[in-house]
Amino acid sequence: MQNYTEKIKGMELGMVYIPGGSFQMGDTFGEGRPDELPVHEVAVSGFYLSKTLVTHRLFNAVTYGDTREFEEGDDCPETASWDDAQAFIQEVNRMTGKKYCLPTEAEWEYSARELGKKARFGNGRDVLLYSEANFGVDYRVKDWKNYGQPTPVKTFAPNELGLHDMAGNVWEWCQDWYGPYYLQEGQSINPYGPSSGRRKVCRGGCWESSMTNVRAAARRGREHDHTLNLDNIGFRLAHPW
Repeated sequence: MQNYTEKIKGMELGMVYIPGGSFQMGDTFGEGRPDELPVHEVAVSGFYLSKTLVTHRLFNAVTYGDTREFEEGDDCPETASWDDAQAFIQEVNRMTGKKYCLPTEAEWEYSARELGKKARFGNGRDVLLYSEANFGVDYRVKDWKNYGQPTPVKTFAPNELGLHDMAGNVWEWCQDWYGPYYLQEGQSINPYGPSSGRRKVCRGGCWESSMTNVRAAARRGREHDHTLNLDNIGFRLAHPW
């Protein structure tokens, strides 16, 4: 299968084909939180994932029909609640006739780790430099040019799959409800997590996260309600093969 570009409101969103496979999901390095355990085998089918997070420019063109100016630039990631991300996706699907969605957290981690290889960070390696991702603002020098805010979506080089910001910048919503990892007999195929809950999963860390929290296995649960003011969580689009 090949990558493709979706045109939405005259803007292009690159979609990367992620071939399916199996991997060991969770804290394979033994350095995370209890909710990253147990490490368990997961299989995912092939799917598409957008090269970048959804930007202010694209979100506002679809949601409001405008391209309002933002202090940090229109090409920075949109920050939105899970509910607002779903409303955006529904409108994109209406416009395109496609079936876009959020990635599951299994799909997200598999992609961040470049088809599930044992790698600590979303650059596909065990080391992440400040020059490679927007994270750890509390640990940087204060005169760093992007201190304390998101950066445009293509500021940093992509991982080997062509995906930008799989570590840092803003957290990324996943489709799943947040909860403990669950196990089935043998291999878990295309898991979706709990059937209900109060919070949704977000992955990848953000500009203010420590290095621990931008690891590929790091996960958090946040309330999904659209009334919440969330300034550090964005999203990217997935599409089934």
